[in-house]
Amino acid sequence: LSGLCKTGRIDEALSLFYEMKANSLRPDLVAYSIVIHGLCRLGEFDMAVWLYDEMCNKRIHPNSRTCGAMLLGLCQKGMLSEARAFLDSLISTGSTLDIIL
Repeated sequence: LSGLCKTGRIDEALSLFYEMKANSLRPDLVAYSIVIHGLCRLGEFDMAVWLYDEMCNKRIHPNSRTCGAMLLGLCQKGMLSEARAFLDSLISTGSTLDIIL
């Protein structure tokens, strides 16, 4: 997944991600984070939000890298009020962020 995302082959990464799920392999935090980060880097923010929500609904808690990618993606899309709300929700739950995004 990481290699595909790093080389901009997000469609292949998503295909592999869904193939994992179809074969009863449960994606973990690392798998979700890699794909979410890759989606944010390529500006595919709607899909990143969808996966982030799915991850949280499955009670997989995002790490600072995942949250940082989401926050950066919101800011890059000009969604500053959403970025602020996201940051506020992180602060209220005691989450931390990577300073270097």
